[in-house]
Amino acid sequence: FTLRVSVGTLSSFQREVDREFFLLFSVLDENLSWYLENNMKMFGSRESDLYNADFQESNKMHGVSVNGFMYGNLLGLDLCDGERVAWHALGLGTEVDIHGVYFQGNTFQREGVTRDTLSLFPHTTVTVSMEPDNDGTFEVSCQTSDHYLGGMRQHYTVKKCREQGGSPATGSTPTVSYFIAAEELEWDYSPSRDWELEKHNSTVENRNIPCSAFCFSPGSIFVQQGANLIGSKYKKVVFREYTDATFRTRKERHAQEEHLGILGNVVSQLLSNHF
Repeated sequence: FTLRVSVGTLSSFQREVDREFFLLFSVLDENLSWYLENNMKMFGSRESDLYNADFQESNKMHGVSVNGFMYGNLLGLDLCDGERVAWHALGLGTEVDIHGVYFQGNTFQREGVTRDTLSLFPHTTVTVSMEPDNDGTFEVSCQTSDHYLGGMRQHYTVKKCREQGGSPATGSTPTVSYFIAAEELEWDYSPSRDWELEKHNSTVENRNIPCSAFCFSPGSIFVQQGANLIGSKYKKVVFREYTDATFRTRKERHAQEEHLGILGNVVSQLLSNHF
């Protein structure tokens, strides 16, 4: 992303906003991936059929819609009680990407109206403001039924925090450089299934039974690995930032960037600077 603002207004602190989160809601269709055949060779079996309806449905990763993670695996959605939070929701994809994004436990302001749910459509963005006053751990999820069952739900946490002081950064650099590379990696949509399986009362014993996937959790068609199932790992290409032009040392993400997941870096720039 590139945030373009007036000269002199961009610093390390945004006015009237203490914390920002970017959430990408999208049903990624792995059937259209350039790496589908490679994934089949690596994780599939002789019985896998590219044209089978169930196989194609299992490759529509509904849970990926929240920054590349399913079933509560997205980390970093931590808020402080009473702070001013901006939620930026982004929608991509096709006609299946119609989402009703629900924030459990707290409300937000959108166009002067207090709500707890927003509508998100393909190729649109929505920004809402929240001042959480209810402490605890809550869901942020899509209320479209098959998306919800498929894992499009994450957790955010509100807690009381100590006040943190700081001084806005001053000055600007005439030229600002970002070193961003496109990299292949093996992306795991659902690194942990503990929360999902507990949600559906699946026991440790039946988790190891191949067919238990379909008996105990609707998410298993997307993330269970077996004779005819790829599982939750797919080869992907992501954007990652490096410290310099040698591209040897990857720039570490701070805690406030942890929630970005599969997304690339947020790039901000003053109009007066070279980019």
